[in-house]
Amino acid sequence: MIRRITAGLAALAALALALIGLPLLLTGVAHALADVMPAWSEVPGALLAPGDGGLFLLMVLVVGWLCWATFLIAFLAEAAARARGVSAPRLGRFFPQATAAQMVTAIVVMATTPVSYTHLDVYKRQVEWRDSWKAVTEALGRVQDAVVAQQLIGELAGQAAAGGADWQPFDDFRHAQDQSLREALAQGRLALAAALA
Repeated sequence: MIRRITAGLAALAALALALIGLPLLLTGVAHALADVMPAWSEVPGALLAPGDGGLFLLMVLVVGWLCWATFLIAFLAEAAARARGVSAPRLGRFFPQATAAQMVTAIVVMATTPVSYTHLDVYKRQVEWRDSWKAVTEALGRVQDAVVAQQLIGELAGQAAAGGADWQPFDDFRHAQDQSLREALAQGRLALAAALA
């Protein structure tokens, strides 16, 4: 999906560069070199006379404008065909129709990719998953604490009974701890079930 978006943005940037940037560049060069280039009426004489490069610059500008016009025609043909849902007519080998078709395809694919919904949905699920497993971890920590406390109480009660001391308070405390362990296990089961749902 990211690859489609990147390709679409690259195609959009290249399209803007070709359809807007190139004419601006050609116009800027023409204005900057207007005093060096011959006028159209002087071209036949400039072809036969030794030149200062002005005629060459004029020809470069003419070729640049022709390239821009052929790309514009190819792009418009491909875009119109895509909008109508038909294949574009073949324009000829001098038109960069394959490049225009690839650019139109990349832009259409990018425009129809539901990026924001997909990424937000994935992020939302990741947050929910993280929060639910955090609750499971906390519940398992409480179960572990209750088990350790129960073992400790059992050991202390055994030592008290071996030493001839009264072990009854430990037994009462162990029963209370059993209840805590059952509650912690129930909370752990609920948290785990919620995390797996």
